[in-house]
Amino acid sequence: CRRPRGSRAPAARSPSHEAEHRLETMAAAEAEEKQEPWGEWMGGWKTGLRGKEDDEAGRLSRAAAAFGAETMSKLKDLNILIIGQRGTGVETAKNLILSNVGGVVVWDPEVACIRDMGSNFYLNEQHVAEGTTRSEACLAQLKSLNPHCKVEAYNGELSDEYLLQKDVNGTGKPFATVIVTQLLPKADLFRINQTARTNGIAFMMALTNGVTASLFSDFGPKHTITDPNGEPTEAQALANIEVMPKPEVLKVSGIENGETLVVLSCDSNTDLQNGQIIELDDMNGEAQGLNGQRYSVKRMEFVIYDPKREFPPQVAADPVMDLLKNSTEYLAKLWQKSHDTHKAELIAEFGEKDGASKFRSRCRTITFLNRLVLTEVAAPEAFASYSNGGLITPIKPPVEKSYKSLQDSLVSTTAQVGAPDVAARFPQMLEAEAGGRGDGIEIHLTYQAVLDFQEKNGAWPRMGSAEDANEVLAIAEAISESRKDTEGTIWAQTFKEPDWVETFDNTWPVPRALDAARIKRFSKYFGAELTGFCAYLGGAVAQEAIKKTGKFTPIEQWIHHEDAALVTDECSANTGPPMNTRYDDQIAILGKDFQRRAANQRVFLVGCGALGCEYLKGLSMMGVGVGDYGKVTVTDMDTIELSNLSRQFLFRGTDVGNSKSISGARVVKVRFRTF
Repeated sequence: CRRPRGSRAPAARSPSHEAEHRLETMAAAEAEEKQEPWGEWMGGWKTGLRGKEDDEAGRLSRAAAAFGAETMSKLKDLNILIIGQRGTGVETAKNLILSNVGGVVVWDPEVACIRDMGSNFYLNEQHVAEGTTRSEACLAQLKSLNPHCKVEAYNGELSDEYLLQKDVNGTGKPFATVIVTQLLPKADLFRINQTARTNGIAFMMALTNGVTASLFSDFGPKHTITDPNGEPTEAQALANIEVMPKPEVLKVSGIENGETLVVLSCDSNTDLQNGQIIELDDMNGEAQGLNGQRYSVKRMEFVIYDPKREFPPQVAADPVMDLLKNSTEYLAKLWQKSHDTHKAELIAEFGEKDGASKFRSRCRTITFLNRLVLTEVAAPEAFASYSNGGLITPIKPPVEKSYKSLQDSLVSTTAQVGAPDVAARFPQMLEAEAGGRGDGIEIHLTYQAVLDFQEKNGAWPRMGSAEDANEVLAIAEAISESRKDTEGTIWAQTFKEPDWVETFDNTWPVPRALDAARIKRFSKYFGAELTGFCAYLGGAVAQEAIKKTGKFTPIEQWIHHEDAALVTDECSANTGPPMNTRYDDQIAILGKDFQRRAANQRVFLVGCGALGCEYLKGLSMMGVGVGDYGKVTVTDMDTIELSNLSRQFLFRGTDVGNSKSISGARVVKVRFRTF
């Protein structure tokens, strides 16, 4: 950042004087921060501050409306270990703590450095000067986000014994999920994944390397999904319940003629299908004992004599359909009589065989969309007392799924991208079109290649190193070549589309060359994090961790994203060398010219709510508006409410009732003095 115009440059200082002056400046800043009514430098509110505590239910009212009380209760049983506290790691921790999980443990024994401040909002220069580990540096502010979530730091060995402890930080619960946000050596990574899989612990990765971002999710060999989509089920009112023997003209899968049926008539159409579960409620009179009972249902069909095809194949609940005003038993008797009469007439005229054949050809099957048959009813007579009222509510059936281990998923995936034959060969991409082209192949192979590179060299690829990039490319090419003869694996391949004359299916596999530029780019920027990718990954993997409760369907293991358009000028003079600033990662990718332009941008941000807080954080960490001519102005007419604290991370309990924009701006200005 440049000095204001008209100011004079300070006199040159010796290195020792410079360090002394820097410490004095930080001490003064710390003293100023302690005077802030918010507590710590960005408002670390603690339980008991000013004699008040947050009301947990009030904080979580919006989340409870979205997730439901059952899921919110299950969240309190989740202890989550987050490995890595650079940008993605701290974003993940922040989001899970605000989601009100039971406990979060952050692990990162690495000492904070200046470049980490470009993606981790909770790090400051004092942490760097004092050599504080990233996990310890973030701990106070993470704890302050939610007094109802237990947050601790751990910098010891990630042994199986630690991962499998039964009482995490006094919560009385084990770890439910492990999230890796920075790559570990291959042996450790595979071991932790395997330990998690065999002990019912979900394992996830959220990784960003330069302009690439990837998610991985492994819920183990057996995971039960209780609510695949989170959509609420709607109760339907009952119009009638009948208990009757099954006639010949009524078809119900798996039920023989003469068996007792319990038929439900709804007041509107229902899309329930065979085998789905419903729950009875609001039953009146003698049928009250049926409330809360669950039954499997099946569709019912009538076989009617209809040579002129006057009836539609599906009879909807429509007021003009006089048929639906009649009971199922009445219709069964009516059509059974018609069935028997016409069948007998045709047999008498054409003989047994031909008559029966002609009769069958003139019959038609129709489905009543508002009627269902209960199955596996132990006491059908209990429904005979039905008089009126009642509701049926669909119960979502649980879904059992199995997932591959991390090691196996690096060889082949299971996600569907386009045609089914693409599934195992083309890794899933956030942009579906890129996934269908097979762009994810290079990213997938490069993850395996950098793990092998680290295993061989004892270090990860260096920033901007052409030598390391060439070696990673060579490893990726060797991995690809070794898989060519194995069906369903990921290697450099594509397919030939059918000509629709002689061929009608894709032709697999068609070998192709790897995109060397994409792999080298991954390697050169391997250690760089951009705050935007960190925010995206932190939100996405936190949402994935919530799925441990059984709510929502997990992603199909891997999802990759690459935004190569961010790399516009790779001139070494523009992207380097590192200047030991918090913008180093950003400059390495976007360049000094971009950084200069960003500093002098004038931005008007409308809204400082859940999204506004994130945008304000992102702008401040990117250095937008910090130049001589730059400025960021935020406006929001709203004031902070208690329920805002579960998703707007810039605010604390002491801010309730204050202006969102004023409070948010004050936080980022304390965090970044030049913003």
